[in-house]
Formats: sequence, C-alpha cells, structure tokens
Amino acid sequence: MGFTTPLFALSALLPLIVILYYFFRKKYDPTTVSSTLFWQEVMRETRVSPYIQRLQKNSLLWLQLAALLLCVLALMQPYNKKEVMAEEQVIFIVDTSATVTADATFTKHKAAMQQLIKQMTNNEVTIITTGATPTTVVQRERSAKVLEQQVEALQVSYEREYLEKALAVAQSYVGNSPTAIYIFSDGVDRQLLPMDKDNTRFVVKGSDPKLKNISLRRFVVTTEGEGMLGLVQIVNDSSQDASVPLTITDSKGQQLLHKKIAISSGETVTQTYELARTAYATATIDVQDDYSADNTSSAVVEGETLAISMSPTLHELIIKGMQAVAPAVKVSATPTSESFFVTNQTSALSHGQRILLMGRDDAKLKKVTGKVTTEDDTLFSFATFQDVVVQRVYPPIEGATTIAHVGDAPFIQRTAKGDIVVLIELTATDWAMYADFPLFLWSVQNSLTTKSSALGSFSPNYEAILAVEAGDFDIYQDDSYITSGTAGQPVHMPTKPGVYQLRQGEQVQSFVVQLQPEERILPKGTTFALGEANQAQGKKSAQTFVPLLLVPIILLLVIEWEVQRRRGFTN
Repeated sequence: MGFTTPLFALSALLPLIVILYYFFRKKYDPTTVSSTLFWQEVMRETRVSPYIQRLQKNSLLWLQLAALLLCVLALMQPYNKKEVMAEEQVIFIVDTSATVTADATFTKHKAAMQQLIKQMTNNEVTIITTGATPTTVVQRERSAKVLEQQVEALQVSYEREYLEKALAVAQSYVGNSPTAIYIFSDGVDRQLLPMDKDNTRFVVKGSDPKLKNISLRRFVVTTEGEGMLGLVQIVNDSSQDASVPLTITDSKGQQLLHKKIAISSGETVTQTYELARTAYATATIDVQDDYSADNTSSAVVEGETLAISMSPTLHELIIKGMQAVAPAVKVSATPTSESFFVTNQTSALSHGQRILLMGRDDAKLKKVTGKVTTEDDTLFSFATFQDVVVQRVYPPIEGATTIAHVGDAPFIQRTAKGDIVVLIELTATDWAMYADFPLFLWSVQNSLTTKSSALGSFSPNYEAILAVEAGDFDIYQDDSYITSGTAGQPVHMPTKPGVYQLRQGEQVQSFVVQLQPEERILPKGTTFALGEANQAQGKKSAQTFVPLLLVPIILLLVIEWEVQRRRGFTN
C-alpha cells in the first residue's frame, strides 16, 4: 500500500484546530435564578468545567474529527498495487488427463486459474483442454464471471493429454497480439514448447516433483483350459520399499486372489496367477500413495480363440516371441482357413484368414528417421514404443490406415479387413530388445484370434464404432446409466476407467475402459517460465481507495447534521 500525495498528511492539522476550538470555546447553559445575587458564581462554575467532561458531552466533536481524518486520508490518495496481466491475450491449456488427479493437482490448477482471472484487466482469455481432440472451452472471452464459471466446470477426462495437439491449437490463436500461454499440467518437456514467436511467453504450472507412487502397471487375463491366467505387473516408483497387498475379484465381486507382494524401491515385479473362470476380473493394489487412479485395473476375459500358425520364413525372434505369448503356435507354410496367420508374404492379405503381416516380400526397405508415435488404438494399450529405434521401413500398404509412424513414415497399419501390418524387419530395429515387443504380439493375437461376446478394452473418451447388432443400445456401469448409441455410429467411451455393460434388448456385453499406459506413469512435476516476460507474471496496477472513502465521509456529515439539528443550532 502507498500514497500518491503524502504531503497532504500536513492537512491533519485541521482536526487539531477543531479540538482546540472545543477546549476553549465558551459553553452557556440556560439557568434560572431568583435574583442576580448568585450570577457571578454560576458563570464561574461554567468557565471551570473539566475539559474531558466537555469532550464526553460533545458527540459532534467525534463526528467532525472522524470526517476530517477521512478527508485527510482521501487527500493523500492511498492506493494498493495489484498484479495484473500484461499481455493483451491469455491462453490456458488445461491438462485433463488422469495423472493430474495425483495429490489433487487438478484442483490446485483450477484455484490458480481463478486467481489469475481476478488479476486480469479486460484481457481476452481462451481456455483449451487436452486430449486426442483438443477442445476449446471458451475463446477470447473478457467476462471474468463467465471465465470463472467455465473454469469451475472443468472435469478430468482421464484421457492421454497429447500436449502437442493442444499447443498447435493454441498457436493458431496467437496471431500478432502479445500472448501469455499458461500450461496447467503435471510435467512438461521444455522442448515441446514452440519458441518461434517473440510475442509469446509460456508459463508451465506443474505438480509436486516429489510425489510417491506405486503403480499397477499392467493387468491382463486370458483363458487357460477350464480356468484363466492373469498377468500382473507392479512398479514401485517411490523411494521406499513396500509390501503391496494385491486383490483380484471376479464379475460378482468375489475374491479370486489375495496376496502380498514385496517390492523394492524402483523395482518392477511381474507375476502370473491361475484364476477361476469369470466374465471379467478386477485387480487392485491397496497402497497409500499420491496417485490412486493407477491402483486398479480391469480386464474382460476373452473366450474361445482361433488356432495360430506362422510362416517358417519369419525371423526367429518373431516366432519365439509369438510362441512365448501363445504356446500353441504352429509353424506351417499352409495355414487352415480357420486360423490366425503370421507371415511376411504380402499376398496373404487377400486370403480369408486373419493376418499379422510382419514385413513384406514384395518391396525394399527405405531409411527413416524420427521417434515412434502411435495413434489412440487398443493395440498400444500395453506397448508404448518408448526408446525404440527404427532405421528402415517398408512402403505402406495402399488403402490401409496407419496407426503408428516413425517420423512421418508409416510403421504399423490396419487394413479394412482388420489385418495388422508391421512394415519392418527386426534387423532394422532394436524393438525385439524391449518388453514392449512380446506385449505387442500378445495384443495382436488377443485382438485377432478371439471369438467372444466381450467387446474388448478401450481408452477413456475414445470414439469407437462397436461391433453390435443393428439398432440402439444403452451403456451402463452396474445399474447406473451412462450413455446411448446406435449400431454403426461412433460413440464416445466413458471417461472413468472401469467395467461397463452394453445392453441391447436382452443381450448384455461387457467392455473395459482402462487408462492408457502413459497415464500409469506419474511424471516428475515441472514449473517454469519461458519467453520475453518470463521474469514476471505481468505488470503492477495502482488501485486507489479514494472512492471507498467518499461513502463514509458523506455518511458522517449526514449524521453530524442530524445531531446538530436535534440539539439546536443556537447552542
């Protein structure tokens, strides 16, 4: 707080004059006497009345002093410096993925946004939420009330953030105006931020970098004879060793397994368990950490599977990898019509079997550079391709949809028939050295060999066309209605992970919404600023208090007038 004209503090002498006036003024009270004999004595007693008594009897004195002091304060023009946004335009990029629920980070981000809105002086504000398809919640809005309501309504979508896409949308709004882009996430790589414009600064608000997390990284089940086999992977990302209680329940909530797993700090434990057959299973670890969303995972139990055969011309690591995830694999150059065939012969795509094409026999490899990136596809629920290097790929299959790239080059494709095409040779990549390789093979054989009434697994908020009979259907979780859809039309999967039921007449089919692998890894929180104005939040604005002082001054004057009127103006 400060004063614009502090010299006007000298005007505080005015109340002293009023006090002196009240001390030394003569006060006369009407007195009735029978004669003038005692007149001098009465006058003497009036002159020597105690000063304090005079002050106590004069409420007008206090009213006048209060009014004068407020006038002196107003003349000094007091003000308070308030931080306001310096840029003409402000953009909020809000991460709504599952990891921002750790340690109530999302709630803290919403409070920070509300505080920033209060600092704004007619700034244009745009709010963008992350996801596979970034959403512009509000664009170039100036009303603080509208912005506060929109921020309060934000919800976690549990979907992977795809921050690059949200940044691309934000860049399209920048133009030539000075812009501050605030990113509310957990951890952001500085290299993702585009620094090609001089009129833009970035402020990243991250989570606490010291969060504790023990993650149920993977949970999958498959049929095994009359029962089923469950695979559980737990990762201890905390700094302390732990004993983790693991519980697996069936579709009726009955316990199938309860076991304590000792896991050291930084360790990964992978175990398989024989379980009783059920429609779907849910695994839960009971731990007290800062991120609870990755402590539970569900899996739909697949039904009868097709036989698997593999071409003998494939690389030996492919054959061994497939045999590791599906022991009943047969190596044969002539598969049966009712089988899943793994080969590198492009001509097999025109046959009736379901095909995993690993490489091509009708084209040559070409050099490529760049990181492996994937689309939002269920094949990559467990295979993340992190750190995988691919040096050469085959040309893409014409008409197939690319679901993974190496740089700009197609890497993995899906045909209209549903076949999977992997456009590499293992000699041109180190993929086989990573655990993601057999997990990818497991995902492929699991999706292409299963004959089941289960609809499978989906990512939160994923838009899918479900393989159901013609007509309308409803989606429930237990007995709670979620949404409706029509066969052949895209429908958005629920946002919250869990097991859901699709009801169509008397038919009920289960499916699972589960976190993507990236959302089961809690990144290290980062908070920083980049750009020309990275040393300050904005500029300081002087907010004067003078208008607030005028109301009590006028009120005191009105009260003073009323007191004087009631006591009489002549006294």
